[in-house]
Amino acid sequence: MSFIVLLIYETLKNISINKKRENSQIVLYQIFSFINNQINAGLRLEDIISKIYKVVNNNEIKQHLKKEGEKYLRHYNLTEYLENISKKFDKEEYFSVEYAIKNALQVGMRNEVLKYQEDMMFNKYIGIIQKKGDRNKLKIFFAGMLLAAVLIFLISYPIFIEFMESIENIY
Repeated sequence: MSFIVLLIYETLKNISINKKRENSQIVLYQIFSFINNQINAGLRLEDIISKIYKVVNNNEIKQHLKKEGEKYLRHYNLTEYLENISKKFDKEEYFSVEYAIKNALQVGMRNEVLKYQEDMMFNKYIGIIQKKGDRNKLKIFFAGMLLAAVLIFLISYPIFIEFMESIENIY
């Protein structure tokens, strides 16, 4: 019995971790794409960071980015800013984004580094969208199977009752 409870707990925990990782990847792609577009347009880093929260749909992350952006505008400490916003994201995913942003801003190959990272993140983003579509197809399939089972039961139950009554009448 405890094995089943442990198995269910571990499964739910893994589902939660995977959801957080997927959401983190989606938000990081939105943020990184925004940063890349704004840098290519020639905006200053301060302007980008102060407006970055506007591209995020998740309210919790949006508020966190807004608060950290305001802190950045007071102190202009990029390392502290990147460290503080990392708390809301999956560590593995965030590390590659942070590394690319730091290198792009410090090294002269800004466009190449940012474009490469954006391409990688776009591929992950498309993979997540496809995975969600596959999950939805599977959910629709099982819902259809459940509906079919209910219909079969509703149709066959009266037939079965009639059949049992006719057997009783014969004997």
